[in-house]
Formats: sequence, structure tokens, C-alpha cells
Amino acid sequence: MWKSKLGSLACATAVALLGTVAVNSGKAAAAGVNLVTNGSFETGDFTGWTTSGNDLSVQTNFDYSPEDGTYFALLGSSPLGDISQSISTNIDDTYQLTYYLASDGQIPNEFQTIVGGNTLNDLTNIASQSYTEYTFDFTATSTTTQIEFGEYDPPSYLALDNVSVVDTGAASSVPEPLTTGGTLVAVGMGWWMRRKRGSVSKGN
Repeated sequence: MWKSKLGSLACATAVALLGTVAVNSGKAAAAGVNLVTNGSFETGDFTGWTTSGNDLSVQTNFDYSPEDGTYFALLGSSPLGDISQSISTNIDDTYQLTYYLASDGQIPNEFQTIVGGNTLNDLTNIASQSYTEYTFDFTATSTTTQIEFGEYDPPSYLALDNVSVVDTGAASSVPEPLTTGGTLVAVGMGWWMRRKRGSVSKGN
């Protein structure tokens, strides 16, 4: 009898372990690690970014204040300039790009959102607005994906801050711990079933 109870306990423990692993994996995926380097420009410069244009800088206070932290990017190139960064991605995972953009309303101006070479948004003559959140979802088709912002504002400046990219699909992070947990369950249940069949055979 005690062996049967021990086997049941082992099986229940293995199942509980699988549940714990699954929950913890979900929490890890939900944690939302920002894949963008220096997304809030807190280094005080464009570290992590590649830039082109004739009027880009990182400021603490220049007609705008930061949306997050101490610094923000001040963008006023003419002709069109850009800042870009390549991030590591998992093919077929879904990602969410978020950033905050402010404008003083002076025109002409333009701001483009380009991901993996695809233009997701192209704003022109942006009216005066305080920092406004923009969010876009995309699916990765490569192990690296370029995030690019085109910017143009000859009479004044646009302000960009708090850029983030988060893996919302987490396809690559969940299966591995679940597979490990499943293996533990299979081993535990297999051992218990063999013990049980052996006990029945002896009883007969």
C-alpha cells in the first residue's frame, strides 16, 4: 500500500512540477524585456543607434522635456534623415514596437516608422502634440530585424523617446521548459505504472 501511495505522490509531484514550469515560463515571456539598446537615449547620445542626417542630437531640455528618464532624441534633419538599430529576433515570433513622439506643430515635417524594410507608418505635417504613444505589431522573418525612424523637420524639431521592442509571441522561450517538464512527467508516470503493473502481477 505504501508503495502505491509513494508512486501516486511521485506522479502528482511531477505533474505539479510541470505546472510550475509552465507558469514560470509564462511569467518570463510576460516580463517583456526591451530588445532596443538605449531606447530612452539615457547614455546622453546615440549609442546603439546608427544615424544619418544634419540635425540630430540627444538633449535633456530643448523646447521639449524627456518622456522617460533624463534624455530624449531631438530630430530636425533636412533633407530626410534617420536613426536605426538592428535587433535580434526569432523567426515567426510576434513583436510589439512602441515609442513616444512629440511635435511643436511647425511644418513641413515628417516621421516614418520602418521595420525590416517595410514602412509601417508615414506621418506628414504632424500637428502640435505632446508625447504621444505609437504602437505597432510585426512578425519577424529573420534572426535580425532593423528598426528605423525617418525624420524631417526643417523649421523646427520633433522629439522621440522611450523606444521599445518586446517579444509578445515568445515562441522560442516556452517550448523548451515545457518539453523538459513533460519529460519529467513522462519518466515519473512511466516508473509509477511499471511499479503498479509489477504489484498487480505479483498479486495474481
